[in-house]
Amino acid sequence: VRSSAASDVYKEDLKNTLDTQKDLVNFANLVISTSENLYTMTEITKGLNLCKSSKDIYNILDQKYNIYQGNKWFLKAPYDTLGLTKDIMIAGKDGKPHNQRRWTEKGKYFIMSVSL
Repeated sequence: VRSSAASDVYKEDLKNTLDTQKDLVNFANLVISTSENLYTMTEITKGLNLCKSSKDIYNILDQKYNIYQGNKWFLKAPYDTLGLTKDIMIAGKDGKPHNQRRWTEKGKYFIMSVSL
């Protein structure tokens, strides 16, 4: 059991830590909520040095969050409505338009949180 004085010191240290991190957390939330950057899983894994392949990360997501694959990966409810991915139209090698799923900034942080 902590003494009252030790408890007060602990609370004050905790408050100071939270105060010093508040601006960083606010900035990160701003970036996540306003960024229009889109990423492939390969860009995320290489950029974050996750030491895992894209397939490894998808397997982790499938085990923890029940995503599934037809010829593409899809997030199931409730994750499909959280803005973690966005579909974009790209020109394929054949010159025809194709849909491609990319991860948003929010999705990138989601992947970081489940794969680290």
